[in-house]
Amino acid sequence: MFKKVLKQIAFNARISKLFAKREDLLTIKEAARKSGMNLGAFEIMSRVIDRRIRRIESALFLAGKLHTLRFETAVA
Repeated sequence: MFKKVLKQIAFNARISKLFAKREDLLTIKEAARKSGMNLGAFEIMSRVIDRRIRRIESALFLAGKLHTLRFETAVA
């Protein structure tokens, strides 16, 4: 019983870290979009960030903590 509770606490901690990392990546992408960087550099950076967000969102979706995927995540 005690092990089950500890596993649930560890699971919830990992989930909250993934949500925080997802929000950080979305914030970074938005800040990069609003900055004055050229389009080529933004596309490269955006592709890398989208790949990371896609992995995080798919993990959260499989864990049952995210009920909808963004369009880019669902397509890829």
